[in-house]
Amino acid sequence: MKYIIFTLVSISLYTLSLGQNHNHSDCATEATPDIFDQYNMDSLRNSARDQGMDDFSRNIKLFVKIIREDDGTNGVKVHQKTVANANWGAFSVGDSIPSLYEELQSLADYYASHDICFTFVGHEFIDDSDFASNSDWNGSNAQQNAIFNDLIATYPSPSSNVITAYILPQDRPFRGRANGIGSKEFVMYAARFTYPHMAHEMGHCLNMYHTFETFFDTECPNGSNSSSAGDLVGDTPADDPVQTWSSSPCSYTGGNSVTCADGVTRNYNPLADNIMSYAPWTCRDQFTAGQSVRARDLFLLPSFSNVLVNNTNLTAPTGSISSGYLFRTAERDITTQSSSTTTGMSGSAVLTYTAGESITLRRGFVADPSSSTSYFNASINTLCGN
Repeated sequence: MKYIIFTLVSISLYTLSLGQNHNHSDCATEATPDIFDQYNMDSLRNSARDQGMDDFSRNIKLFVKIIREDDGTNGVKVHQKTVANANWGAFSVGDSIPSLYEELQSLADYYASHDICFTFVGHEFIDDSDFASNSDWNGSNAQQNAIFNDLIATYPSPSSNVITAYILPQDRPFRGRANGIGSKEFVMYAARFTYPHMAHEMGHCLNMYHTFETFFDTECPNGSNSSSAGDLVGDTPADDPVQTWSSSPCSYTGGNSVTCADGVTRNYNPLADNIMSYAPWTCRDQFTAGQSVRARDLFLLPSFSNVLVNNTNLTAPTGSISSGYLFRTAERDITTQSSSTTTGMSGSAVLTYTAGESITLRRGFVADPSSSTSYFNASINTLCGN
């Protein structure tokens, strides 16, 4: 049973069709140099193995920013379905768009078989029509890049210890974009809920390239250069940069070929179900074992290890928070200390406790916000898929 225990506590709260040619329209994420090149990955893997972490599951802290109009309208709802007001993405006018929480559960389902979980540590609303209604989200590449960068700069992630998803209204069509390969922010729009689009952009954050990537070199279909070309993953077959697919049945229909370094011309035969491809959305539902290793290895890096929920159980420390968010997380249980303690929160400070099984606030614990913009929140929000 999952539960939160309040034991005599004083708390202040404020509360697709045949023959599709996608023309690279699915995603605007730009390839960036391989982040692993900065590290001795063999050394990091050996160290993790020595510590018994080579088969360790990864539980990722996820925060969400929901973009709405100035008056708070037209944003996706957290726990309720939203009625579609435009014919975009997977929805027509009048359709029910899943709640954010339902979409996060779908995200977790795609990653469940790879021992990757998500802990939903919180959300906030961005009520700003300059972003919620801006047509540049569907404009030229330069316009999309500019507004993406402006959004991230204007409303930055609450912490370097989380991955932050920015969700645009469902009538702001945007291809979606992660802030680089191996990054901590991505943007998408709500009309692509039910598609594996959130899983795709999260894949970029978790260091996965498109299967048809040519940033490093064109991959040969026999896999001979898979470690240095394409998506750098050996078990994802070379994918055609010119995307032509069928959704019934799910299959590659391009029929193109590439001449490899040995002078032999070979035909493409890419996977039609890979989430990081541009196969029809309805066909994509899998990551390969190699992509899983690449994602899990990301958290061996010092700059990403802080994104993980590293505590099985946590006895929460006390102290004051002067500004920003402070996330306290545990895979199972969080318990406050037994002595009389106060956690002060000044300015716009936010303290959150998020656990997978239980949170126990023991006698004497006081969460004391000093203003109407600071608050304390405790929740059970671990998403590990089905």
